[in-house]
Amino acid sequence: MRSDFLKKWLIEINDPSLSKKTHIGFSERDLFDAKHIAKDSPITPVLVKMIHHKVAQHGYRITENKQHLYKIACHILLDEKDAHSIRAQWINKRNIFPQKFVMPETDPDKVSITQTDSLTDSTPPPSNKTRVKQKLKNIFQEVHDYHNTTDENDWSSNVKNDFDQDITMTSDITRPIFWVQYGHAIEELNQLITMVLNNGKLPILWRKAKGFVLDKITQNYDLLNIDKPDELKDPVKMMQYIIHTPKDRIVYIIEDFHHYIGGKDTVNPHVGDIRSLIKELHDQLIKRSEHLIFFVPDCYDMPEELEPYVYTVSKQRYKKNKRYLDRFGQLLTDPNYIQKCKPVIGVDHLIQRMIQILGQMESNNPLLIGSPGVGKTAVVEGFAKVLAKGDVIPQLRGRSLYSLSLNSLVAGTRYRGEFEIRLEGLMDEVLQNKDRIIVFIDEIHTLIDAGATEGASGASDVLKPVLARGEFPCIGATTPEGVTCFSKDPALSRRFKKIWVKEPNFEETLNILKGIAGNLEKHHQLKIDDDAFHAAVELSSEFIPEEFLPGKAISLIDGTAAFCRMNGQKMVRREDILMEIERFKQLSMIHTKTYEKN
Repeated sequence: MRSDFLKKWLIEINDPSLSKKTHIGFSERDLFDAKHIAKDSPITPVLVKMIHHKVAQHGYRITENKQHLYKIACHILLDEKDAHSIRAQWINKRNIFPQKFVMPETDPDKVSITQTDSLTDSTPPPSNKTRVKQKLKNIFQEVHDYHNTTDENDWSSNVKNDFDQDITMTSDITRPIFWVQYGHAIEELNQLITMVLNNGKLPILWRKAKGFVLDKITQNYDLLNIDKPDELKDPVKMMQYIIHTPKDRIVYIIEDFHHYIGGKDTVNPHVGDIRSLIKELHDQLIKRSEHLIFFVPDCYDMPEELEPYVYTVSKQRYKKNKRYLDRFGQLLTDPNYIQKCKPVIGVDHLIQRMIQILGQMESNNPLLIGSPGVGKTAVVEGFAKVLAKGDVIPQLRGRSLYSLSLNSLVAGTRYRGEFEIRLEGLMDEVLQNKDRIIVFIDEIHTLIDAGATEGASGASDVLKPVLARGEFPCIGATTPEGVTCFSKDPALSRRFKKIWVKEPNFEETLNILKGIAGNLEKHHQLKIDDDAFHAAVELSSEFIPEEFLPGKAISLIDGTAAFCRMNGQKMVRREDILMEIERFKQLSMIHTKTYEKN
């Protein structure tokens, strides 16, 4: 789609008080962008917003009423060739590098035009090279922000604004090929596509299975004007196509191309051809308006021979602040999380024992041992509340408690060594802030085999040295069966101090239920009678012997309250608990008969 053949509409901007006039152009490309932004919504308000934006770029503020602007927008949609004029006021300021156009969140007439650095008529206009560098700097900044979104109060925010200095100091900033690494492919790919769109470009995704994936953006863009588009599934033909086919405003996103680039030590003719084409791509794209992004996993490092041709988005700083704990864990000392937690009752002595162990110089890792449902996680949540309040020994004050999910840490590790990279990154992050962070790992016995494959070490082998030195503050939780599995690795189990969490008796369980009654009543929006609590403890102990208190009693009264709420009741009574037990027995019998038939 060459810009020479695009239709254009000229709109005159007139300031009667100063007899100043100028013109703005509105092309078919702008109309295409407006249709894409509007999607299923009316397109006219988007066109009005774009007119506001274009007028502001020329240093004017519109004084026309909104009916006139909507009339101009309708004429553009109907392809009428009438001359259009807009009254505006020259404001003696000009936004030389305007912000990118964004879909309006409110009525276009209420949108204020923001101004950046002022520039009077006496200031010479910037050169084309300066404009290009400023535009690329904005794009690089957004790519960086896409990877490194940090909280203002975060302990890693001290490197938040360093990227601007890197851009200023980089002499070869105009490289057209980017290297963007991802941790969560689907989510970060969508963010990357959105970022490209917000910069006024059209992202075109390439995948080996489909070639160019146009349904990510539009089916109407004339990209693949060739006889056999399936041939572009081949990486070599795809790159040759980009080299020999200039396209305006396109950003190619090449997904998982590291399979064809090879590793640092890979040497074979096919990889050599691919790398040679990348160098040729650089030489061609630097003369054109397109850009190309290699979207690769964060565990892959680019070969050194390609580094002069590819702009890596803040590689070292990004690796330093990947925030593994945020990706694979939950902050238990977060006030919002604590507010959602149920009250913790009857475990103060266990919390004090945890604080004592964490205060030791060596082997300062508590290990909570108890059957499922006895409240191991509740003990940790109670410790998180105490830690957040600061009611702990001085060594622990100000620390954050993270719950780490081993399943998410292992998930998505397709290649040998990826799990170790994640685990080592997590360890580095904790060790750099070991005076501020404590990690909780539930079902810690799974560490024995987590990530262990043929030729690769498991998590326990990586963690044992730092656990032995007390440099990795960690709280573990496991079951009695898990302790048996944990004991298979004496070197690892020796790093932990055991804390047994026993099943509470009748009275203790009753106190726990009454303590969390407010949370249950608030959630289900009904009242719970005291007799219902007694019945829940008694009947769960009698009819659910395979589970443990207080978990099974809480589950029973929670299920009964949900059933009562479904049927419009305002109170949970003892009779409702009995009926829930009957339903439970019937379902258990049905499950047993089905199992015997199979």
